Amino acid sequence: MRSRARSTSNLAGPWLTSSAVLLVFSIALVALLPADPGFFHRLGAEDGPIEWLSALLLFLACGFALLCCGAFSTRARLIAVNTG
Repeated sequence: MRSRARSTSNLAGPWLTSSAVLLVFSIALVALLPADPGFFHRLGAEDGPIEWLSALLLFLACGFALLCCGAFSTRARLIAVNTG
């Protein structure tokens, strides 16, 4: 008889892959500092690519949060109207 225990190997989904990519990217940046400090400095400079990417991700996160809030408020109004 087979056990009905739930396997946890596929519960992580895409987060496992994205965390592995983030780990590799972080290690590459740490290795870049002693390899080429000038490039590392330019990469992290004011108005550099890292700052622009960070700002873009913040704006995308804010937009996603606004969409979620709008969806939840619409659902709450529909529930209020339907319940009476």
